Amino acid sequence: MRKYFRENWKIVVALTLLVALTTVLVSTGESAAQQLPEISELETINFELSGEIFEYTGEPITPEVEQIVFCDEEENEIVKMQEDFTVVEYINNVECGKADIIVSVQGYQGTVILEDAFQIQPAKVENLKITQVSRESIDLGWDKVAGAEGYRVYKSTGEGQPFSMVQEIPSGDVTTYQDTNLELNSTYRYRVHAYVCLEEQVMLGKISESVTQNTPLATPALASVNGIAYNSIQVQWTIVDGAVGYQVYRSLTKDGEYDCIAEIADGSVTTYTDSTCECGIDYYYYIKACQSLESGNVYGDASDVMGAKTTPNKVGLSGTTTNGDTQVTLSWKKSDGAQGYEIYRSQDTTSNYQMVMDINNGDTLTWSESGLNKDTVYYYRIRPYCVVNGTRITGSYSGSYEKVVTIVYDYSAASGEVSVVTQYAGKVQYVWGGKSINGWDCSGFTYWVYKNHFGIDIGTTTGSQYAKGTTISKNDRSAWKPGDLLFYTEGGRVSHVAIYLGNGQLIHALSEKYDTLIQDVDYYEKWDRATSLMAVKRIFN
Repeated sequence: MRKYFRENWKIVVALTLLVALTTVLVSTGESAAQQLPEISELETINFELSGEIFEYTGEPITPEVEQIVFCDEEENEIVKMQEDFTVVEYINNVECGKADIIVSVQGYQGTVILEDAFQIQPAKVENLKITQVSRESIDLGWDKVAGAEGYRVYKSTGEGQPFSMVQEIPSGDVTTYQDTNLELNSTYRYRVHAYVCLEEQVMLGKISESVTQNTPLATPALASVNGIAYNSIQVQWTIVDGAVGYQVYRSLTKDGEYDCIAEIADGSVTTYTDSTCECGIDYYYYIKACQSLESGNVYGDASDVMGAKTTPNKVGLSGTTTNGDTQVTLSWKKSDGAQGYEIYRSQDTTSNYQMVMDINNGDTLTWSESGLNKDTVYYYRIRPYCVVNGTRITGSYSGSYEKVVTIVYDYSAASGEVSVVTQYAGKVQYVWGGKSINGWDCSGFTYWVYKNHFGIDIGTTTGSQYAKGTTISKNDRSAWKPGDLLFYTEGGRVSHVAIYLGNGQLIHALSEKYDTLIQDVDYYEKWDRATSLMAVKRIFN
């Protein structure tokens, strides 16, 4: 052993010194630890983290503590930076709510709790969208937010207007909302918050992006589309509540491409006349209603489609009878759009017309027919036509022109022959201002009868006829003869005229409801108490 120490004395001395030094250091450390102040002696007045608000992810949230400011008993501020402390534990750093952080600080004994150090809130609602729109409702939908206990829906009535909550949905699984509190011609904006309930507090997530929707107008309905001239089609539609105007669209084919041909800046207008058409062409139309919004005018859905064809303009027909009532010469004004005319003839006032001439020149405006039977009445009418792609397009028929056969009637013959006029009862309609068997009023009927059956012009009005002839006592019916004119008054003026047939009967054109009819004189005077017999006039002596 001595030999060992002699040979290794230096090693032994070193070991001895090391043991002594270690003993001193341990003793010194224990003493120093006993001298460190407690962190609880300081007041935490502020701290800073790498973030204060975080969205729920389902994973732990661990923000860094960057600075803590303490205050000692002498009210001195003590600032500790990131390198001066260590995070011991995060509390409630996964679920939504407020989280705490426990830290230890160099130079102090114990730990400090940073209460409510940061928040974990529900995630932002994503993919908010309008899923369906009608006049009655706007439907919203969005993606489910993990961890949310419910949602709050907010609504604004337009750009720059504040949002207010319109619905709270107490279920995180419900991701739809239907708004039925709407007004026509309006714009609405929507946002949605996810939320969780923390004791008596509600924590909201970040609000979603907003979506904007206009309340739509009703779709207009076409009422009619009609050709009204050779180059014009009239379009009519139903009025749309809330509309400030309309657009008119047109196409040459029903399923073709449509062009907007007119914008109407008046929501009360429901008629448009398209005067840019070609004669004989089919045109198709639809309508859109316009609403006025903050962003400008917006047009709704298109109406149904209706079409019409333009045709040459209808013409009026006139004529003369010559050559002893055996020839008729017809004339008419030129029809716009016509390339020719079809002339029809009948011996009946309303039917059995047959085409007797095809005039293939739109500038020809007269035509004559001779060799007619003298004692036969003929009726003529005309319609124009044009040709498109080899197809004849015809316009409307004109009114009839009647070839008049004058029958000279000898009134001095047997009085019963006045009954010839009874043939018109129930056959000729009442037309105000009419003067022919195509239609007449009371004085038009007496005018036509006297001129065409008796060859006497008594004028076309009750006033002019009242001035004719010889007055017969209205109170002595035995003095009346068939053919006498019976004048009735209403309010002190001549208002009606009839022809006496004899045997207490009269014939007259009474009204649009009753047309031409035969009645007893007594019955008529009792039936129409508003009038009374004013005078009886005899045209023949």
